[in-house]
Amino acid sequence: MLWFNTPKKERNGVLKKIESGTADDAGIRSLLNSIERQPERLPELVESLVGVLKSQQTKDCRQALCVLVNIANKNPESVLGSTEVVIELVRKKEMGYEGLIYALEFLSLVYTREPEKIKTTLVELFSCLRNMNEGVRKRAYNLLSVIAVNSPEVFKGHSIELKRSILGLNTDERVYACRLARILADTDQSVVEDLYEILKDVEMTQHNNELRAEASAVLRKLKVKEEPVMPLPQEPDFDLDKGLIDTQDMVSTPDVTSIAGELPSILTGMNLEKDAVDLLGSMGLGHMIVNRASPYERKPDNMHMLELTVSQMLNSGNIEGALLMTTSAQVLASAGTQITSSILGNISALLAASNDHRSKVSLEWANKKLIAMLVGNDMVLAVVARPESQLGVVQFEMNMFAEKIGNMLAV
Repeated sequence: MLWFNTPKKERNGVLKKIESGTADDAGIRSLLNSIERQPERLPELVESLVGVLKSQQTKDCRQALCVLVNIANKNPESVLGSTEVVIELVRKKEMGYEGLIYALEFLSLVYTREPEKIKTTLVELFSCLRNMNEGVRKRAYNLLSVIAVNSPEVFKGHSIELKRSILGLNTDERVYACRLARILADTDQSVVEDLYEILKDVEMTQHNNELRAEASAVLRKLKVKEEPVMPLPQEPDFDLDKGLIDTQDMVSTPDVTSIAGELPSILTGMNLEKDAVDLLGSMGLGHMIVNRASPYERKPDNMHMLELTVSQMLNSGNIEGALLMTTSAQVLASAGTQITSSILGNISALLAASNDHRSKVSLEWANKKLIAMLVGNDMVLAVVARPESQLGVVQFEMNMFAEKIGNMLAV
């Protein structure tokens, strides 16, 4: 018996099954077929499905979203009233992988009709791009790429999200982020010009050919300001009839010992340390600048405890390397597999730019996975996970040790 021909009691029963996720495929197909035969009942069905999504008792919204996606494929105008509800579900981050996939497909189908609403979900879409599920990442990229082509201006102020994904844990996520940067570079390079150094590092160090190629494609589009070429000084014409050195041009070289006593007065007022810091910054080597006045260096007891705590992180067998540093890339304690200074500089700069103490950065190279997180406002905890480790377990251990380290430093 068709859904629309059943009594109200049975109709409510079907909605209850959809709400709890227990409706079978045959029932959903029959429901969709009945809509085609009785299109006048479509608004009533959409309203009922939106009610399911809004319900505080909703345990599983994937089947309701599945029906909405099928309706939007054929009649997108009829589901526009449900866009805000779907957006709110994505923001709550309480759906499973399948529910997120349906939600992202729905938003892609209605984007051309309600772009302004969907453009407000940029942060949530980047979060989906970093999701552990490959299908969620792919659909998040599809929607982000459509927004990038049509409204690149909304990405201004979100370069930190692109950086996180370029340094992400999943190779396809990093490729997608580079493709987004390439799309944005075609229309407005100011949105992605601060990604140059990270993309250059990816191009030079990554083993994945596709990832390197995507990074190179973006770099070719970015217009890097060239330094003006200074003209070479013209060499003077020599008179071969004369000697190469004129005795009038010769000056006597003073005895070094004669000016040794003047050196203190010459050096007075010069700040060599500041000059060195400025020089490193101008060369793009800011991560090598070490704050010698760091308060952590003046606490030998704390340093010993920090080194012991960092080494304990290797005991579980999930982590093969651990490191604690300041946000200026000054290493305080480390154990196990070492991390190169260039990578430390990149992740410390990225986390230092974030205002969220829960921020994490992930990086994958040569079958190794690196995860870094903020500890307090000025510390970074980074680990190299073993290839066979579950990332959820590794992140749990990091949170536990981060809390322990934070308590130690607060003393």
